Amino acid sequence: MDLFTECLARSVVYLANNFIATQINTLVIRQSCLNCSYPLYERQRKLIDYVLQHSGPKLAVHITNRKPQVQEISHYTLFVVNNVEAFRKQNWSVPDRVTEHYYHFLIVVSARFQEIGFEYIVRELILASFHVHVPNVIVVIQRTEPQDIRIYAHTFFDADCKPGVQIYEYNRFNASGRLMKSILQLFPPLSFTGNNCTVRVSAHQVPPYFMLKNRKKAMTEKGILLEGSEARGIDAELLLLLAKAMRFRIQLLMPNESTQLYGEANVSGCLAQLAAGKADMAIGSLSGSDKRRNFFSISAVYHQCYFVFVLRSQLASNRYNHLLLPFRRKIWYATGILLLSLLLFIGILRRQILLNYPLESLLVSCFGCPVATQRLATSFWGRYIFVNWLLLTLVLRCAYQAKLFDVLRAPHYIVLPECLQEMIEQNYTLVSSSYHDFYPEYITYRMNSTFQERYRYLENAALGKRLATISLLNNLAYWNRKHRNNSSLTYMREPIYLYQLAIYFPKLSLYKYAIDRKINQLLSSGVMGHIERRYLSVNYIDMRESHHLPKITNDIFVGVYKVIVALFILSMLLFILERLSMKWQGLRQIIEWMQ
Repeated sequence: MDLFTECLARSVVYLANNFIATQINTLVIRQSCLNCSYPLYERQRKLIDYVLQHSGPKLAVHITNRKPQVQEISHYTLFVVNNVEAFRKQNWSVPDRVTEHYYHFLIVVSARFQEIGFEYIVRELILASFHVHVPNVIVVIQRTEPQDIRIYAHTFFDADCKPGVQIYEYNRFNASGRLMKSILQLFPPLSFTGNNCTVRVSAHQVPPYFMLKNRKKAMTEKGILLEGSEARGIDAELLLLLAKAMRFRIQLLMPNESTQLYGEANVSGCLAQLAAGKADMAIGSLSGSDKRRNFFSISAVYHQCYFVFVLRSQLASNRYNHLLLPFRRKIWYATGILLLSLLLFIGILRRQILLNYPLESLLVSCFGCPVATQRLATSFWGRYIFVNWLLLTLVLRCAYQAKLFDVLRAPHYIVLPECLQEMIEQNYTLVSSSYHDFYPEYITYRMNSTFQERYRYLENAALGKRLATISLLNNLAYWNRKHRNNSSLTYMREPIYLYQLAIYFPKLSLYKYAIDRKINQLLSSGVMGHIERRYLSVNYIDMRESHHLPKITNDIFVGVYKVIVALFILSMLLFILERLSMKWQGLRQIIEWMQ
């Protein structure tokens, strides 16, 4: 092995054993020598053999076969190629989970280069990696001297805020085969410094995630430059934090229509502006778990919330029927028989027992009013029957008062469905902006509007009409807190699915990777949790829980006890004044004058 090949091979082994072996236990090697001479082919073969022989014990090396079949890329892949075309001819496929994992390419160029021409090779290799959604790329090139081995990395933007690949020398090897600069990781962080550049952001206004004061001005084609005091919400504060940390200005655009994602060529709202190239990113309660998300690039998930059915809680009017018919038939029959017996007894024995105003006394005693002693019967049987009548009416009045207290103590709501199957069985009509596969289409009413308008539609619907809509649980919490005095909306306990919020980018966007890194930093540091607590009601109470009343304790009657004590003290004072007025005539005259 010649000196040039040995120096390059030692450098590759040093990078693999000291950096890649600490991150993963398998390194995949792919090689290609397109239209190369025999000496160059032998150089490349010896380089790979050296890597296989001297790789560390903790690192397994896998060489892909040379068959022209498509293979998936791995997390860490070592490419040994002689030029850009050899790299582009590689047969690989990117799995769909590329949106969840980052892949890393270590590209080693086997050919040597002069001072002129190597920058073009490095830039083209990095751009070719971008086409397969791999931004973590470093290129190792050997110059004309054996120990002159350099590592090149890239940035996303230049000083003039123009997107593109700007290469720079990340590190180099010294004569002893070590790196000249001490680094903690092989691949540099994907950072972005905007240099006060302007980034076009299309926003979807959805409380409590994104709320803008001057929305009409932002709905123009040019939009507005967003300031810190103009926007509120979880998404808005996240966007302002990203702009402050990455030093870029926000040119905010707000579409007139709502944001929907139906397919690659059928989008609306923010996503339509994103697809047309009018915006660089879209934010505002956008789902990162949508099955059609592969038409765009999506950031890391920064917030999660349940997507639920929203129902209207209605008062059960049949509860008041108990006040009209409080008892069962047997009790009414017994009461009626006793009343007829009394009337019959009064009609037959009225003159013998000398009753005065018997019917009036009978009806008055039903409501607990006193009966004068002059009207009572003088005989034993007359008084016995009257006492039984008083006891019976006392029991009935107490039972009726208990029912009255139970009805008027708190409102009683109609029992709402607890799951999706009960909703369908009870024939609830779903008010939604589109049809969904989890709810039958024949009982779905399409209403292209915001969730606030659908909430108002449910609130203003006729009583007894079974309607429901869908929204995020945090949307409902915000609505109920804002309309705490007149809202009757609640939610079904069984959620539809977990809604994951993310930022949308155009395909192959350079902003995604730098923003993902910042979002992960904000999540791990607890900043996002602090922002969420500011806008979300932590003590949100389900309105259906209002019929589960607490136990009656002494704490509930504290006010009653205070009133009773005050009345008792007042009565004692009046009694003392009355006793004193009997001794002093002057005090009696003063009291009479005051009365």
